[in-house]
Amino acid sequence: MPFVYGQRGMPRFIAFGMPLSADGNLSLDSFKTLIDMNARIATGSSPEDAPVSTTHEAFSAMKSVLGMCAGRSFAITEKGFYCLVPRVSRPGDKCCVLRGLGVPFIIRESWKNGDLARKLLGESYIHGLMHGEAIHMVSKGELEEKVIVLS
Repeated sequence: MPFVYGQRGMPRFIAFGMPLSADGNLSLDSFKTLIDMNARIATGSSPEDAPVSTTHEAFSAMKSVLGMCAGRSFAITEKGFYCLVPRVSRPGDKCCVLRGLGVPFIIRESWKNGDLARKLLGESYIHGLMHGEAIHMVSKGELEEKVIVLS
């Protein structure tokens, strides 16, 4: 049985590609071509054996992936969501969907003089929370809604 991601039954390598294609410059087909090219190299086949169009597509995909990942790190949330987060993120930081904003954000909580402080680290791409899914997850009790103050 192949590894799957979340409720949708999506193969993991496709779910991994979703955050990398979030800017719209990389199609999933191009991402698959990139994966195939890497597999070809890993098994000892020469990339020169691939058709020129495939090689060009793979390198274009790599350029897009590198651009999307600049200043970001790949992460997996405690609930298993694949995401791209600000490079300064670390385990224990929180993923937040803020009402009225189009993307989730990462915040860091810390205690200062007995008070809980929250610092906004930056925006993120969280596959499965980009199109209003958080609202439905709150109504089903899968996510918690809170009022927070950023400092």
